[in-house]
Amino acid sequence: MHDIPALIRDYGVLVVFAAVLVEGIGVPVPSFAVIVLAASVLDHAHLWTIFLAASVAGLLTDLAWYWAGLRLGYRLLRTLCRLSLSTDSCVHRTEALFLRWGLSSLLVARFLPGYSVIAQPLAGALRQPFAPFLFYDLIGMVVWCLAGIVLGALFSSAVGDVLNFLDRFGTFGTWVLLAGFIAYVSYRWYRRQALIKQLRMDRINAHELRKLIQEGGQPVILDVRPDAARAREGVIPGSIYVNPAAVEKLEATVLSAHEIVIYCACPNEASAAVIAQRLMTQGVKRVRPLLGGIDAWIDAGFEVAVLAEASTTTVVSV
Repeated sequence: MHDIPALIRDYGVLVVFAAVLVEGIGVPVPSFAVIVLAASVLDHAHLWTIFLAASVAGLLTDLAWYWAGLRLGYRLLRTLCRLSLSTDSCVHRTEALFLRWGLSSLLVARFLPGYSVIAQPLAGALRQPFAPFLFYDLIGMVVWCLAGIVLGALFSSAVGDVLNFLDRFGTFGTWVLLAGFIAYVSYRWYRRQALIKQLRMDRINAHELRKLIQEGGQPVILDVRPDAARAREGVIPGSIYVNPAAVEKLEATVLSAHEIVIYCACPNEASAAVIAQRLMTQGVKRVRPLLGGIDAWIDAGFEVAVLAEASTTTVVSV
């Protein structure tokens, strides 16, 4: 690395395109920082090429994810969360945010870590109309690109000073940048592994739960999925809907049950495990997440009640 600014001037647009494309696929590349960096080095007359490269790369991945969501649905989302360095409850959190703000959430999706990759396939999985999706996604992309370019142009002097400082160290400067990227990815990986370790607890599988019900064990079954997921996939008969924010409002008779089972639709049963831990801190002795969540119950061929028919389903909300 003899001259970092020169390298960026020669290949900056290509690097921007590649960074946005790779991050759009799901690799944790800080593409926004790359846009800022390129905008600070390239001449103002060439800023439009940065905008064009970032926009095209972003739209390519967004449209591909939307199409994949249409065809593969929620199983694609859960696979993405298993591969993501974000926390495993991303399906639940992303869906809750999307259901609250709808397609307008795409306006800021790229500014929200963990949401930017999930929002587009989620829109497809929820069968959102293509024209409004493209409208909001395009505006969000424009805002995101312009924000990076404006920041790079405004702080070009400061960014240039940093690049020149690194450039004085030659190859050492390259290793500094590489070390920073590795540290960023390692930190995200560490947070994910810490969460998975924290959520390790005894699970109950679908067949064990079915047997427990048939033998009259009368377990209390808590459903912590959003309303849209419950309406779409159905519920385990007799389950109680609980808003995750209202767990403390559960009645004492529920908390004193001999067996409490919680299920969700998250990889590693993350949402269910988090709530199970919260109940355990309240003194609940026997509480377990359902291994595989609602998908495992359905895959086992067990009965699922639609909301209109699930008259025994209780709602505990805020």
